[in-house]
Amino acid sequence: MTRPSPPHSPRFTSAQRVHNRRALIVLGVYALVLPPIVWLRAHADAYPLQQPWVALLSLVPALPLIALFLNLARYLSEERDEYLRLMVMRQILVATTVAMSCAVVWGFLSELGGMRPIANYWIPVVWVAAQSTWGLIQRFRDQGERS
Repeated sequence: MTRPSPPHSPRFTSAQRVHNRRALIVLGVYALVLPPIVWLRAHADAYPLQQPWVALLSLVPALPLIALFLNLARYLSEERDEYLRLMVMRQILVATTVAMSCAVVWGFLSELGGMRPIANYWIPVVWVAAQSTWGLIQRFRDQGERS
């Protein structure tokens, strides 16, 4: 007889497996569409595009990232383990706090402090980094509490 796994083992739930699969697909699409669009932008003199094509092409890399965030919301609705849902909600809360705090601080630094503005697409990069970091911190905390 196999022993049941502990309630919060490192094994993935079915909702996590589906979420991870969707996330990898979306990130793969992002990795495929971003380089040619960046290349086209870098070679705009050789391959001039007019509006609205420039605007439409610039939106293409945003679509997979939007899908990534929607995938996270979908995961939360599909996950049945309340503890895991709570942990992901905490990750989202910490990541949002960190990303928005960075955006506000840098916004004031660039507007009032003479710093160069940065592109807005760095905000989700900070968000994902903060979410991942907090997820690792939670995992190490959980392992410490179990031992």
